[in-house]
Amino acid sequence: MDTPLILSGIIFRNTFPIGMNKTQTFKECRQPIEAARFFRIIEYIESYDITSQKDQSFYVYGHTFTSRSCLKKLHHTVQIKQFKKQYGLKGFIIPVPSPNSFILKLSSSKVLRDTFNLLDKYIFFNVALFKSSYEKSFLKEFNIGDVWASSIYIKQDPTYFIYGADFDHSESDTGIMEFFSYGKDAPHGLTAFL
Repeated sequence: MDTPLILSGIIFRNTFPIGMNKTQTFKECRQPIEAARFFRIIEYIESYDITSQKDQSFYVYGHTFTSRSCLKKLHHTVQIKQFKKQYGLKGFIIPVPSPNSFILKLSSSKVLRDTFNLLDKYIFFNVALFKSSYEKSFLKEFNIGDVWASSIYIKQDPTYFIYGADFDHSESDTGIMEFFSYGKDAPHGLTAFL
């Protein structure tokens, strides 16, 4: 029987689609943090030259309450792959604001802070770098609506790197929960600060 993973009250199964290998994860962590740490790490990622990584895709994805139009200022470096309204059961029973899911492909790491600032302060924000050969599966799973499942495909790549934070997390005293995960062959320039 599969061992369930529990993250923020949501249960995920440790199952992979038929034919997929187990994860190539070297290190993974979830912990409460101060906002200063998040911005320091984003600054560090911005200083990393992602163009030096051949055949790599660089994405930012998550949830925000901001509208798609807020990203117009970044149209030269940000390609909007997906931006759609998320509806949960609560949204159908009780009218509550629902966040937008977003997935953005970045051509440069230099716009991470600007992208974050435009997307809102109540945000679930992930940065991912992985081999382009996993991009199609990643986008397909995200299109279905499963942000967590999309990272299962990324984790098949031994060079993957994911860093993110939830800025409205009830399990953290600061309200911010950090998540990071990277593969056994992830670029040392991105993992040295974790």
